[in-house]
Amino acid sequence: MLLKASKMNLCLLTVLVLLNTVNCTEINIKSHWNGGFNGKFCIDVVKELHSWKAHLVFDKSVESLDVWTATLSHTSADKKEFILTNKPWNAEEHVGDQICVEFVGHTSSDINPKARAYIEGMDSKGGKITFPTTPGGYSGTTNLPNGGIPGTLKVYNDWGARFEGEFTFAVNENVEGWMVAITFDRPVSKMDLWTADVHSKSSDGKKWVVVSKPDREFVTAGQSAKVRFFANYASVSGGKAPAAVGIFTNLGIDKRKVPSLPNHDCTKYNYDDVLYKSILFYETQRSGKLPANNRIPWRGDSALKDGSDVGVDLTGGWYDGDSAIKDGSDVGVDLTGGWYDAIKDGTEVGVYLTGGWYDAIKDGTEVGVYLTGGWYDDGSDVGVDLTGGWHDAGDHVKFGFPMAYSSAILTWGLLEWKDAYVKSGQLKWLYESIKWPLDYFLKSHTGKNELYVQVGDASADHSFWGRPESLKMARPAYKITASKPGTDVAGATSAAFAAGHLAFKEKDPKYAAKLLQHAKELYDFAMTHKGVYSSSVPAAAGYYKSTNITDEMCWSSLWMYRVTKEAKYLTEAEKWFQPGPAWGMSWDDTQAANQLLLYKFTKKDIYKQAVEETFKYWMPGGTIKYTPKGLAWRLQWGSLRYSSNMALIALMAADEGLHPEEYRKWAMSQIHYALGDTGFSFVIGYGKNYPHSPHHRGASCPLPPAPCGPFVMSSKQPNVHTLHGALVGGPDSDGSYQDSRQNYINNEVATDYNAGFQSAVAGLKSLVIKKKHPEQTSGSSCSS
Repeated sequence: MLLKASKMNLCLLTVLVLLNTVNCTEINIKSHWNGGFNGKFCIDVVKELHSWKAHLVFDKSVESLDVWTATLSHTSADKKEFILTNKPWNAEEHVGDQICVEFVGHTSSDINPKARAYIEGMDSKGGKITFPTTPGGYSGTTNLPNGGIPGTLKVYNDWGARFEGEFTFAVNENVEGWMVAITFDRPVSKMDLWTADVHSKSSDGKKWVVVSKPDREFVTAGQSAKVRFFANYASVSGGKAPAAVGIFTNLGIDKRKVPSLPNHDCTKYNYDDVLYKSILFYETQRSGKLPANNRIPWRGDSALKDGSDVGVDLTGGWYDGDSAIKDGSDVGVDLTGGWYDAIKDGTEVGVYLTGGWYDAIKDGTEVGVYLTGGWYDDGSDVGVDLTGGWHDAGDHVKFGFPMAYSSAILTWGLLEWKDAYVKSGQLKWLYESIKWPLDYFLKSHTGKNELYVQVGDASADHSFWGRPESLKMARPAYKITASKPGTDVAGATSAAFAAGHLAFKEKDPKYAAKLLQHAKELYDFAMTHKGVYSSSVPAAAGYYKSTNITDEMCWSSLWMYRVTKEAKYLTEAEKWFQPGPAWGMSWDDTQAANQLLLYKFTKKDIYKQAVEETFKYWMPGGTIKYTPKGLAWRLQWGSLRYSSNMALIALMAADEGLHPEEYRKWAMSQIHYALGDTGFSFVIGYGKNYPHSPHHRGASCPLPPAPCGPFVMSSKQPNVHTLHGALVGGPDSDGSYQDSRQNYINNEVATDYNAGFQSAVAGLKSLVIKKKHPEQTSGSSCSS
C-alpha cells in the first residue's frame, strides 16, 4: 500500500543488508545474513505523546518483521507497510526525546529495500539515520527503551545437529537486567545457556528470547556482554549451523523523562513542580487495578486478589466492590434496604430486594445475595474486595492506620489551600490522588463495627524484593471488630472520610454523602468499642504499633465537628485535649494538629497557649535538636517527616494569626532544607542533586521480563526507575546521609512522609499567591 507523502512526514531509513556468509565460521550477523536485513529508525519527538503509532513502509515486500521495543499491530496485504505501536513502558514520550526502533526483516532472497517511517499525528522534523561504519559495526547504539544493540555470533563447535556459539555485544552503559532476541534462519529445537534463561520461543523454532539469570544481570559500561549457548538443530547434508542475528536489550534503564514545570512565581524553589511530582509519587504507590490515565508507565496492576482469603457478612453497611464486576458490570449493594442496581452495557436493572434471593446467571457464574444476612458470592472464594489503596512505603503491605492519616493530611491541605492546587494546575490530579485511598476505605468498611485495617503479611512481604506486579504470596487481610476493637485506626479512618466529604461536597455530592455516612458509622464504632488496634491485630504491632488512642479520639471528634457543626463532637474533642508541647506529629501522634484545630474552632486561650508551647519547644533555642545546617531533628527514622509535619502546623497556626511572620519563616526553612538548602534535595527527581537509590522495591527492579530479587537490593547500582516526588527519610542528627538502597532508616520513602510535606508546600504556594510568603515580605530579591 502506497502512502501519499502529503499526508505524512517521512524520515529516510537506512537498512543494513545481511549478506550470506557461506564457509565462514565467525559470522557477523549484523550485515551478513542471507534472507534478511536489520535496521533502525529514530524520530524526534516534537509534541507530548501518551501513546504512539509508527508506520514503517518499504519499497519491496518483506515476509516478516521482528521488533522488540514496539508491538507489531498490523501488516499490509502486500507486506510493504508495518504499523508499530508503543509498549506499555514507552508510551509516554516528551518533547526532546527520540523514538528509536531496531528491527530485523525477513525475506526469501537477498534484497536491499528502501524504507520510510513516521509517527501518526506528529509533525516530525525527520528521523536520524544510523549508518554502518564497517561491514560489521554501527556508528552508535541505542538501548532501551528506544532500541537495542546488535551483536556478533561466533560458532566454536558444530557437530552436525548441535553447535556451540556465543554472542558478543558491545555495551556502552551500565546494565541491570537484559534480554536478547535471537532469530535463526533455520529451526532450533533446544537452547542451553549459562548466563541466561529461555523466556520464549516461536512455534517454528526460529525466534528465541533469552533473559539474564539473576546472578548475571549486571554489565558495566564499556564491557562486553557475552551469551554462550549450545543449540540443537535439524542436520542437513553438507549444511552448517544455522545463521542467526541477536539484539541485546538493556532492561535496566528507564529513559522516561518527567519534565519540570516552569517556575512562574520567582521563588527560590519551584512549588508547582514539587506538588506535581509529589502527586506522581502517590500514583506510583497505587495498588490494585490502575486507571486508564496511569502516568507511571513502569507500574501495572497488582494485588488484584486482596481480600480473597476472607468472606464478608453483608448484614450492615455497604459492599461496594470490584470483585463483583463481570465483563464491565458494576454491581452495588445497598444493605439498608431498597434497591439492587446492576448496570450492564448501559442497561439499568432495578430489582427490589424484599427478601429471599436474587439469582443472576452471568457466563456460568451464579451470584446470590441473601438479604436477611449471609453472603455475597461472585462464584469464587472471594468474599470482600480489598483491592486498591496504597502500598505503604518501599514494600507492598497496605497498612490502614498510616494510610488513613496520610489521606486526611493531604485532604486537609486541599481544604485550607485549594488555591495552591488550582494555580499550580494540580487540582484534578489531587482529587484523583485522595480518592484512591478513600475508595479503598469504603471497601474496607464492611460493617458498622467491622473495618479491614491491613492487607499483607509484613514479615513475608519484607522478605520479598521484587515488583508489586509479581506478587505471588498469600496476602492475608486483618480486621477490627466490636470484640477486637481499634479506636485509633477507626477514628483515623473516620477523620479521613470526614475530610473527604468536605473535599467532594460540591464536586460530587453523592460520593460525599457516602463518605459522611461511613465517617459517622466509624466514629460511633471507635467511641463505643474502645481499644488499641495493634493489640487486636498483632500482625501490625511490629510495624505500626499504636501507643494510645487519646489523640485519635480528639482528632476524629474535631473532624466530625468540622463536618456537622454539632456541639457534641466539639465537647468530645475538648475532653481528649492533650496540653503541653507536642513531641512531634505523625500517623500515631496528632496532638499538635489537635491543639491547632481546637484553637481554630474555639479561640480559647488554653489551646493558643498549647500551640505556642509546642513551637517554643520546636524552634531554635527550644528542646529539639538541630542539625548543623538547620533541620529540626526529632528522630533518626524519618527525620524529614517530623520537621515537615510541624512546618505544616506552623503554617496553619500562622493563618490563624499566631505569630505569622515567625512561624512562616521557620516553616519555610524546614521545607527548604528538604528541597535543597544544603546543596542536596531530599525529594527524588527534584533539583539537580537528589537520591538515586531509595529503599523501594518496585523502583529498583529492571523492566520485565528481567528477574528482580535480593541481588538487586544489594547492588550498588542506582534504581532503574526514578521515584519522582518521593521524600526520603532524611539525615542523621549530624546532617550525614547515605543514599543506599539498604539504608531503610534514612533512605526509605513512605506515603506518610510525603503527606505533611506536600500539604506544607501547598501552604507556601498559597502564601505566594496571597503575597504573604517570607521571600516576598522580607524584601528578598527575586530568584528562580
